[in-house]
Amino acid sequence: MNTAVASKWVWAIDPYRTQISFSVKHMVSFSVVGCFEQFEGTYETGDGGEDAMVRLRLRVDSLDTRNASRDAHLKSDSFLNAAKYPFITFESVSVERAEGGLRRLHGNLTIRNVTRPVTFEATHNGTITDAQGSVRAEYEVNGAINRKDFGLVWDSLTELGGTVVSKEIRLNARVELIRRD
Repeated sequence: MNTAVASKWVWAIDPYRTQISFSVKHMVSFSVVGCFEQFEGTYETGDGGEDAMVRLRLRVDSLDTRNASRDAHLKSDSFLNAAKYPFITFESVSVERAEGGLRRLHGNLTIRNVTRPVTFEATHNGTITDAQGSVRAEYEVNGAINRKDFGLVWDSLTELGGTVVSKEIRLNARVELIRRD
């Protein structure tokens, strides 16, 4: 009888080495890129990656597009309403392994108290033990959502009839995790 118990690992996001950003088409042809400066999250997994769970919480008022008036508009009730809904959250329901270190994160994304199922692709870039003896892993995460699915319905048209802000928001993150033993 094998009584060995699989190890459970908890990894925390290193906020100093992680970047969580988004991009959206603006004025039909141009892209606006922004990031969240404050966030926290964990990745819990067994030795073989089984029973993995990803949790992420972004602080809405930390959103930064390098334009104060645009940031204020995005944080207002027209878009994210940071005063009423201070966090955007993601919680995985499954992590599917694919070829070449790719993982698909299936989960629930909540924006403005609206929760929808989403899938993000994550690429494992490597795991190391740093000079202080901490085990670190890096992932690149990508995906897209339709902002209107989450109640972000503000719209305006350009003089030529195109939308000022597209429906699709691209989400990108380079996440460095530290294993908590």
